[in-house]
Amino acid sequence: MNQNSNLNKIEYFDNFVSRVVKECLKKGFAIPESLATHVVRLMMNHIEYQHEVEESSTENKSSENKLLSLCVDTLCQTDSPPLLTMKLQSQLKIQLSSKHQIVMDHRNAIQKLTQPLLSELTDRHVKMSERISLEKDYIEALYHKLVITITLLSGLGNPTQKPILMSATVALSSVFPISEIARFLSLDEQEKIKQIEDLAHIVAGIRIFNHFTHNHSEGIDDLPNILRPACTALKDAVLREIKDNERRLLLLDRIMNLVQTNDEDDESNCDLSSNDEVIQKVILPGVDFIKDFTVTRRQMIICLRQLLQEVENSESCLQEFEEGLKQQIKELVEITSHKTCIPTEIVFPGFLELSTMWCVLQDQVIILNHFNNILNFLRPFLKDFDEGKYLEEAIKRGSTEEPLDQKVWNTIDSSKLQHCQVVPFMSETGLPKIEFLSCCAYKLMDCDGLLTPGNLGIGVLCYNSKYYAFSSCWAAYKFDKDPEMFLSDVIEVICRHPELIPLFGMQLVKISKMKRESLPTQTEGKEDFEMQTGSVDGYYDKDYTWNVWELKRRAIHLADIRKMLTHSTQTGASNKRTSVGTQTYQMKDTSTQTRKDNSTMMPKLFNFRFFLNGDEEYDSNIIKLTSRAITGDEEYDSYNIKMTSRAITE
Repeated sequence: MNQNSNLNKIEYFDNFVSRVVKECLKKGFAIPESLATHVVRLMMNHIEYQHEVEESSTENKSSENKLLSLCVDTLCQTDSPPLLTMKLQSQLKIQLSSKHQIVMDHRNAIQKLTQPLLSELTDRHVKMSERISLEKDYIEALYHKLVITITLLSGLGNPTQKPILMSATVALSSVFPISEIARFLSLDEQEKIKQIEDLAHIVAGIRIFNHFTHNHSEGIDDLPNILRPACTALKDAVLREIKDNERRLLLLDRIMNLVQTNDEDDESNCDLSSNDEVIQKVILPGVDFIKDFTVTRRQMIICLRQLLQEVENSESCLQEFEEGLKQQIKELVEITSHKTCIPTEIVFPGFLELSTMWCVLQDQVIILNHFNNILNFLRPFLKDFDEGKYLEEAIKRGSTEEPLDQKVWNTIDSSKLQHCQVVPFMSETGLPKIEFLSCCAYKLMDCDGLLTPGNLGIGVLCYNSKYYAFSSCWAAYKFDKDPEMFLSDVIEVICRHPELIPLFGMQLVKISKMKRESLPTQTEGKEDFEMQTGSVDGYYDKDYTWNVWELKRRAIHLADIRKMLTHSTQTGASNKRTSVGTQTYQMKDTSTQTRKDNSTMMPKLFNFRFFLNGDEEYDSNIIKLTSRAITGDEEYDSYNIKMTSRAITE
């Protein structure tokens, strides 16, 4: 039942995404299905649809149409910062999760390239008795195709070049001479393919071993020395992009500090309330646009850091396999040195391991190229917005906003806290994970999704084993007054801006649960009277009854149970328990019982002939019996006796 329900939900969701894509296409916007799927999933967590989405597939079509309109409008606003943020989230998730698929596609392309050669090698089957009749030219041509196939499968050079082909032929002839072709042709198709794959790995291991032992194996690139500088260059390029985006993000933060009206004390940001004219002139692109673009810029930094993490993982993998490669070559040198004949069971596993490590390095070439393509995709993504232009104009109009690192801050006073604990500032690496990307939790709620960097110098608040940063002590004291209500308001803000869900690394299921359980219930009224205006989930108590006499009856019943000897095992329904015994009938001595049936048994009639001793006088005398005679009638019984006695005397 649950499986069918899940299938229906998946089918409904896919159909809804298709409708969104079609509606966008009608408006002249070709939206990728992956982006539409990501936007629909996020918009279903919007605060206005949190209760209606669950019913949209069955009854409430109006809420479904509202959600459809919201998704279409969001996707058609191509220049809006929220859509750019969701594009970054969708593309990065697809690109980073598809790196293994790209490697598999490359291998499948090689398999497709060598498929005609494999077909020629595996299609013909020669019986054992026909091996002698094979022509020499045919065997040499087949062996030449086998060398080309193995070279292509191993990816070690171009087999059309003569030095590479000669090197592969020498390596193959050492483990598979040309005289083995006849036996190879007598194998089944699957056995042939398996042997070709094994030969490709062994020949690749031999050629790699010859390359690193200065035996001049042609066509093999020095992958460790190629990948090491390429990985370093890609890492440096990603770091430069991260620094550039962090610089731009700092400019956005300073612009937002200029356009905000300060309602905090002197410990917070600079007081600009006296310069209202400057503030109004600074807001050229709109405060909401800059606020949303700050989220987009932070998402770009997160994408670049995830890409940097992947590059560092590739770099560590490269170092690990480079060390393993050197160790394996060293072991093979010890095995093969000063020996002319070596058993295959000793040396072949080493060649196979060497080939496997080399395949991993070849995969790293493809993965690094894929990472470079991701970086080229991210570079021009947000280059059109010039943050410095707006900041220069704000400074030109008379603002003297002081950078955060030049201010002297007071730390949070722990004596003023009631529900939270203050953690002194050590360093960003010494602290555990800070919620909301170390942004000010109070600004996030109060300014409807504004991401302002938290000031770790004043301290970090700990509540329920989670850590929160704030831009000022005043904001921290506000949070401490009612943390539960404060966090509920933050969740509501996040649901109103769904692009923040992936940004903070929150799960969609977790957001839905928090919306149902943690949304605040507003109250209105004075001290003596409060009216609840928030939504309350319905609850049905099956044990509730309004009848007072029923409650009294239950109380008497429970009191009676307590007097029982087995009161610990008594329940409210113990009096309804039935006997567990069974009723049986005693067995009888007689084995079977039958009855005699005479109603359907017809009598058999017999004729008796007497005086058969040769007397002709009584030769034709016959006694005919009837059913009445057989039943024992007295008249016929006497007649029969007389006739019988007469017959005996005569």
